[in-house]
Order: sequence, then structure tokens, then C-alpha cells
Amino acid sequence: MGNSCVTGASSSSNHGQSLKSKEARLIDNSCVTGSSQSNQARCQESNGSEITFKWRIDGFSSLLDKGKSWTNSSVFEIRGHNWHLMLNPRDRKSGDENEYVSLMLVLFQVSERSHTVVEATFKFLIYDQSHGKHHEQHQVSHNFQATSRISGSPCMIPLTKLKEQSSGFLVKDSCVFGIQFIKVVAVKEPEHLPRV
Repeated sequence: MGNSCVTGASSSSNHGQSLKSKEARLIDNSCVTGSSQSNQARCQESNGSEITFKWRIDGFSSLLDKGKSWTNSSVFEIRGHNWHLMLNPRDRKSGDENEYVSLMLVLFQVSERSHTVVEATFKFLIYDQSHGKHHEQHQVSHNFQATSRISGSPCMIPLTKLKEQSSGFLVKDSCVFGIQFIKVVAVKEPEHLPRV
């Protein structure tokens, strides 16, 4: 699970619905074209400072039929920044023939001229819908900026494990992924001085 998955990204936006809070809300409610899948997303703020974004994907098998391609969640706002999740249901690790479901976090619309670095600490989640639990990925920290808008994420779960009925991850062709934000801080970098 500690290896990174890296593949090309072609994407489509998915339908989202929000549970609004003052720190977290969905921005965009766009639809997938050419697919019958229904996707819902929502943000929740816990009693502490952590915020969780949940992304429910109905019709998961239609993503598998598309093959190795990335699908995007709706855009959501956390701590004043716009984000979305990218999911690939048939990703591969280098040198491994097994397929994995991988998830990445993307900082949405960062200006190329921006010298702001967004330091984020988070955990990727997958929900066991049968037993009301969730599986956490290791805590990840990433500095998002104009040149690094996508988190390099570990492969989340082997596709075979996700499909196991006993796991509770895939129920009635539906699964729920998420991300728990632990820390989000924007830091202004000093502008780079030209070399003499």
C-alpha cells in the first residue's frame, strides 16, 4: 500500500450534493456525460478541527467498464480553498499486474503566478457500508502550489479487495470514498529573486 500509483489523467466531473457547514461546502454540481452513474458528495465538520468530505459513487461498475481513466468528484471548498478528488478504479503499481483503486487530492485552479503554498495534512478513507466503519489510509502531508497541484497518493486498495462482499466497500454497485482534512494552512512564499 505504500507505493505510489502514477498514471495519465483524463477526467470527467461527477454530480455532487452538499451538506453545508461554514467551513466546507460544494462548489460545482456538474454531471457525467455518457454515463448512467449517480455520484453524491458532501462535507462534514467534526467537533474538532477536522473536516471530512465524502464521495458516494453509485454505478461503480460503469467506471470499471471505462477502464483505466480518472474520474473527478465535484469541487468542494475546505478552509477557503477549492479541491476535488480524482479516482482511478483500475490503476497499477509499477511492476505489479494487480489492479488498484487509487485516489488523489487536487487543489483546484491555482494561478501560475501565485506564490502561495497550501500545506495540507489529510487521510484518504473508504467506507465499509455494511458495518458503518471506514478504512483509513496513512496520514499524508503535501505542499500544494502552482507546480504541484495533485497529491502523489498511495494506491488505496486492491480492486479485488474492494469487490469482496465481506469487505462491505461495494454494496449494490455503490461505494463511498472520502478524505479527512487534518490541517490546511496557506503560506505565502517570498518571491524568487533572479540569480546574479
